[in-house]
Amino acid sequence: MPPPLPSTSRHALQRLVWVLCLVIVYGSLYPFDFQAAGSGEWHALFDSLLHMTNRGDTLSNVVLFLPLGLAARLAWPTLGWGRLLAWCGALALGLQLAQLFLPSRDASLQDVGWNLLGVAVGAALAGSARRLRLSGLPLSTTDTFALALFGLWLAARLTPFVPSLDWQLFKQSLKPLLVHPQSDWARILVQTVLWAVAARLWWVLWAGRGRLALYLMLLPCLFLAEASIVNNVVSLPSVLGAMLGTLLWVGVLARQRSSDSLLTMLLILALLVQGLAPFQLRPVPAEFHWLPMYGFLQQLTLYNVGMLFAKAYIYGSLVWLAQREGGSLRFAGTLAVGLTFAIELAQTRLMGHTPEITDPLIALAMAGVYGAVQSAPASQWRRRRSPPQAE
Repeated sequence: MPPPLPSTSRHALQRLVWVLCLVIVYGSLYPFDFQAAGSGEWHALFDSLLHMTNRGDTLSNVVLFLPLGLAARLAWPTLGWGRLLAWCGALALGLQLAQLFLPSRDASLQDVGWNLLGVAVGAALAGSARRLRLSGLPLSTTDTFALALFGLWLAARLTPFVPSLDWQLFKQSLKPLLVHPQSDWARILVQTVLWAVAARLWWVLWAGRGRLALYLMLLPCLFLAEASIVNNVVSLPSVLGAMLGTLLWVGVLARQRSSDSLLTMLLILALLVQGLAPFQLRPVPAEFHWLPMYGFLQQLTLYNVGMLFAKAYIYGSLVWLAQREGGSLRFAGTLAVGLTFAIELAQTRLMGHTPEITDPLIALAMAGVYGAVQSAPASQWRRRRSPPQAE
């Protein structure tokens, strides 16, 4: 179990747990078109124990409850496994029973088990910091939020987490890179900046020797892992972005005294390009959707889950970088929320986008998570060993 957080952090994490519960309830019961349930729905619920769900639904249910288990374990470190699983199991079962009255949903008792698996995985991850500290690896745990951001980056690239050993599928994943490469300057720019941020995170996390060599070894391994994931592709902008982003950080930004400020400005530029491209005006302004997760819940797929991971990584990185350069958390959070809201408003006039409130809410949530974890004193996470020599 990781060392306990200060009371202020625990209280913030406890509030985060309730927010996560509300998000899970919202996503599970949307669009709230409740109707009376007949005997057929009840029979189907009990029959669901006899039929295995597909891998995509299984992983979706695991991922949905994983953050809840992680945050709950940190917020209440003395809470036993039995009570944690019973509490989360009651929530999961209640949601499945409520879905009986939603024609657009398929209630399944198997989902309760997969939800509990997600809780268990999240709770186990909450104790990983101490194990890493005692393992002797030069992996810094002083910046928990940076570790979470790097994990979000990996998760965004490896979604939907379903590997395949089929050689044909592997070749199909590499086809956009080797057979039909398409260069898109906007995507290359965005990927370059995002990979530069990933390199910055790695420089913070790996405190030992050989971090550049290890990072360069990580890149091809990650792309090979991406190619082995079902329904995943490796594109030319992504590979070029990894190469250019690494060169940008190692060759330019890492040598600058104000590297975090420069990287913050580049990330803002990347957000503007990503949010406004292809810069084509609409003949008629689009409707702004104030319903959270409007586009995400229209078709709940693991691809959308990957997009959610990517957005959490981007907006969390913006908050992290802006705050590292000496700005207050309030300034960093306001910057992230204000920028995303301005982009969404501009999208009402631009083609190719669905303007909605979701992205500003994700930015606000990431600022809240950062505020919850940053107040833990570094001495609580410092390894009891002499620091490694500088590379």
